[in-house]
Amino acid sequence: MEQRRFINQAIELGQRQIQEAIASGQIPPTVTEFGMLHQFLDANEIGGLCDSAEEIRRVFPRESAEQEAVFVAAANRVQRALDDWLAFSDDRNALLIERCVDDALHSACRAVQERLKVRSGDVAGSFFAGRSTEQLNALLTEYVKAEIAALGDGT
Repeated sequence: MEQRRFINQAIELGQRQIQEAIASGQIPPTVTEFGMLHQFLDANEIGGLCDSAEEIRRVFPRESAEQEAVFVAAANRVQRALDDWLAFSDDRNALLIERCVDDALHSACRAVQERLKVRSGDVAGSFFAGRSTEQLNALLTEYVKAEIAALGDGT
């Protein structure tokens, strides 16, 4: 039970780490296989399985060949889960898309404010609260997804 919990936590951590690496530009948003990650970072460290933390050694002791095999099987399970997630989930790009949409909205507001010589963002803050932001965010999200899809097509 404890090993299963640890594996699930490693998968969740790995997903967050991959999302952050994609959002920061370290990994392209078109990566859809775990093995491709090795081109951009040490993929074996994703999910915290290479950490020297005491918890890993406690949950997965490696004092015998059998115990080592159990740990390797767990690491493989984490990597297979991340491979599936990369292949079948658009969620891998969620943080990148969120940041792109935020940047686009802020840039648009800044352009309007500079052109009008507005010194405060008060109007923008109240104008974009609620429904109008949701609609604009949805439109920008679809646009970012289209750009990512075009990257994947090589266009």
